[in-house]
Amino acid sequence: MASSPARRAAIVPTALAAFAVVVVMNLVHEAGHGLAGKAMGYDVIVRTNHAAVATGEFRSATDALIMSAAGPLVTVAIALIAALYARRGSVLAAGVVLAALVSRLIAAVVSLNYPNDEARISTALGLGQWTLFGIVILLLSLLAALSLRGKRLGWRWFLGAYIGTSLGTALVVLGESWFPALRF
Repeated sequence: MASSPARRAAIVPTALAAFAVVVVMNLVHEAGHGLAGKAMGYDVIVRTNHAAVATGEFRSATDALIMSAAGPLVTVAIALIAALYARRGSVLAAGVVLAALVSRLIAAVVSLNYPNDEARISTALGLGQWTLFGIVILLLSLLAALSLRGKRLGWRWFLGAYIGTSLGTALVVLGESWFPALRF
């Protein structure tokens, strides 16, 4: 039995929304790094999936930790705000919370080879590489569960979210060399 065009089409808007959410959230995450660095007086180069001090060197280890923390803090703040809207019924807001969780899960996987934000901070604070990732992922998992609770979205929504998230993540990671860097 073939699905109706309306049912098939339900996947497309969800995929487009998920794609946009992932790209925008990642850019805002990186801008968080960039603005933190700028606030501390550094020239910062921001790309779609990376922000760095232009000189490559920080004046102190504390400055490096602050700049590393800024991105995940922005992501968690966005997820907290979106969770409030999701509790009021917004499906898009629930998708934002889910995208925040997925972004930090991907960052954790990447940290197996290249320590990402939470891994660098956690290690520098003597907590082991995975402690802060565990805390952030647990918090975002709880927010996602609460945000999705009772929504009865169905497999088409989750398939669309998966497709959009996958394509958005691919653009952010693989497209980094295609897009111009911004200087803060």
